[in-house]
Amino acid sequence: WGKEFSCLCKTEDLFKARCTVCNKDFSILHRGNYDVKQHATGEMHIRNIKSKSSSQLINTFFVPEGSSEGDKVTAAELATVYHAIKHNFSSSSMDCSVKLTQKIFNDSSSIGKKLSCGRTKAESIVKNVLAPKAVSQVLLALPGDGKPLPFAIQTDASNKGNHKMFPIAVQFFTPQNGLLNRMIDFVENPDESANGTIKCIINSLENVEL
Repeated sequence: WGKEFSCLCKTEDLFKARCTVCNKDFSILHRGNYDVKQHATGEMHIRNIKSKSSSQLINTFFVPEGSSEGDKVTAAELATVYHAIKHNFSSSSMDCSVKLTQKIFNDSSSIGKKLSCGRTKAESIVKNVLAPKAVSQVLLALPGDGKPLPFAIQTDASNKGNHKMFPIAVQFFTPQNGLLNRMIDFVENPDESANGTIKCIINSLENVEL
């Protein structure tokens, strides 16, 4: 019966069968295989099959939270955003670069089909995942091996439209990696005076407890 009806499986009760589509046990005590056929042609079973096929189509675009496939899709999205930052691509370029990545993964890959990372999501990943991670690595390196490393502060005003932006970077030396320049903050400050710049630097250092 299982070969004829793929949705059929055994239960602990020998006189009952289970339909995985309807998620229901039904009796096969009196008429055996005819009971199975009657259930398979029932209105509720047919309706559930249609609903299941529709859900399968939807699931091709989404992944269950916490699944291994979901982790792979997340890793692919992170790698794509990191690549864009590394090569100074704009957030807007993510809309088309993801489509390119899907082609690289090819159409048969479930990861490629479920990859979705346009401008808005890319900006969120940068601000809430990659940037905090990068800053945390700097803060772990600066204490050194029990002796705090000396570091220099670098900043300069940068115009972004009508906004005055200040990147706050630190420069320090480690025996393992040599001279390093790392950004710890990127803030807007309309006051470009010496006092305004100093205040901006102090606030950024206090925020990361340097």
